[in-house]
Amino acid sequence: MMGSQKSILWLLLLLLCGGCAGKTGLSSSGPDVPAREDRLPLIGVSFPTTSLDFRKAMYHLLEEYAVQEDRKADLILLDGENSQRKQNQDLISLVDQPVDGIILIPYTMEGPIPAIQYANDQGVPVLTLDNRIEVASSAFTVGYVGANHYLMGLQAGELLVASLEEYFPDAELWNVVYLTGIPNSSGEVDRNTGIQQAISQNSRIQLLGEYNGAFTSIYAQSILDDCLNIEPNLHGVICQNDLMAEGCYLALEDHGLAGGVVVIGIDGQRSVVEKIAQGKIAGTVIQYPSMVLEAIDDMCAHLQGEKLSYYHYQPTDPITRENAQEYLNQELPW
Repeated sequence: MMGSQKSILWLLLLLLCGGCAGKTGLSSSGPDVPAREDRLPLIGVSFPTTSLDFRKAMYHLLEEYAVQEDRKADLILLDGENSQRKQNQDLISLVDQPVDGIILIPYTMEGPIPAIQYANDQGVPVLTLDNRIEVASSAFTVGYVGANHYLMGLQAGELLVASLEEYFPDAELWNVVYLTGIPNSSGEVDRNTGIQQAISQNSRIQLLGEYNGAFTSIYAQSILDDCLNIEPNLHGVICQNDLMAEGCYLALEDHGLAGGVVVIGIDGQRSVVEKIAQGKIAGTVIQYPSMVLEAIDDMCAHLQGEKLSYYHYQPTDPITRENAQEYLNQELPW
């Protein structure tokens, strides 16, 4: 099948499963684009959502970047609003604009593959940010910028074990509840692998349940409230992100257990790090929203013909009560 025919078939497939065209953050229509040599590259950035605090922090960094005189690229920002169908439609609109390159934070690992194939067929490079896609022979991405989510999960699991040993050294078994994020997102999948590896190596951990908190505070609070009504003798909670850790803390507070149960999160949200410094939450693993600026640099380098390593992993660091104030003083938590 010829390339143009393949592109039309992919487009029809995506239109059948897609939503309405998405709104943009900085530019929503196709501006008159001068010749490539007379303008900055035009890069589209597709967010799965901007409702999560970490995504908001990344989005704000891009808004600030877009007005800098020394910027390397012009940007179009799109919000998928927690819908894979809408994100796919957003990707189509970016390809058809056309943009010079796309930075994609995938909603799920498999959902955007047809849209990436459409971009491939039109010669628009796609770089994934923060979340990876499932390996597929039909879709090609030029690189990945972001945290190693497996490592973050492993670090969080190790924080859980160390904190349980500190809080409950004499307990024969530790009753633990585990909250996961959006199913089939790479953050959920890879963090789960690391967390499960860490906790499976300690025979004292008794996992009471594993629940989908969808990365949200309100779901996490409701889930843990139900758990505490059934099993009040809880030793620890580990969450795949800090929003869920905060929700769990609120549930513990409602039951008069705040500060007496180990709570571990992931991401490094400022409000959680403040609670860690106060001894209310045991720990988290920080990643940095500035990775989005690294992605812009990498895409610009790719467009200029530079060859880069495929994986550009960003730093992650465990935060506990011992070092939380240092991070707060340096304005590192977001």
